[in-house]
Amino acid sequence: PCVAPFSSRGWTADGRIKPDVLAPGTMVVSAATNFAVPGPTCGDATSSGTSMAAPTAAGLAALVRQYFTDGFHPTGRPNAPDAFEPTAALVKAVLIASAVDLSARGCDHEPVPSREQGWGLIRLDTALAFSGGARSLVVDDHREGFAAAEESPVRVDIAVTDEGPLKVVLVWTDAPSSSLAATNLVNDLDLMVSGPGGTYPGNSFSGGVSVPGGDPDRLNNVEVVFLPTAEKGLWSIEIAPHAIGAPAQDFALVVVGKVRRGDGPRRPTGRVAP
Repeated sequence: PCVAPFSSRGWTADGRIKPDVLAPGTMVVSAATNFAVPGPTCGDATSSGTSMAAPTAAGLAALVRQYFTDGFHPTGRPNAPDAFEPTAALVKAVLIASAVDLSARGCDHEPVPSREQGWGLIRLDTALAFSGGARSLVVDDHREGFAAAEESPVRVDIAVTDEGPLKVVLVWTDAPSSSLAATNLVNDLDLMVSGPGGTYPGNSFSGGVSVPGGDPDRLNNVEVVFLPTAEKGLWSIEIAPHAIGAPAQDFALVVVGKVRRGDGPRRPTGRVAP
């Protein structure tokens, strides 16, 4: 279904991509109150706006968190030894990885990333992987942060086992900026995805899909690569520090597609789920 861009369109004053994602917020039926305390509150009301979309997004974020705390990753079924507490960056990365481009589904929206829909409409069934499903989920909830821009990149190798969509999302919780800053990004990381089909930097998009080349993103703490059809074979993902103004900077990496983790070299990391 198409979602009307009711309110809170981007970009921000310094050009960052906002909103990050969409949730239904038009003509949503919710609980109502008669403002009597104490008093009956069994009525309902219909309204529109971010006040209606935000609770849906918060509930979806809670489901993402439970997916990891119940140990669904990496097997796709609950397993207590696999359970861990995801970082906020990982929860956000999964939400963005699940987002679908409404322009590709016949809706009157600019292709992602856009000021109307950000990275698209949250659809958890396109990201969370379960036993017997057609899709896999690779996660690196990277707790060991970059201390300086001179440090070596983190490399994660993956194998694309069959042609199909490939989405790679890098998110980091940036240090607080100043309201006086012209650019609000304090710690700047770069995403680069390379494989048989070429080399793609984060946030280099045209028509809703990643394209080679383009200038590095120097504004956002979210970087995405999306290929509607990724070629089979070995692919390499690199996360490199460009500027670290407030060390140390950790991150979360999410890869969705017909993929499995490869065996290539990588910088020592924190909590990694295979």
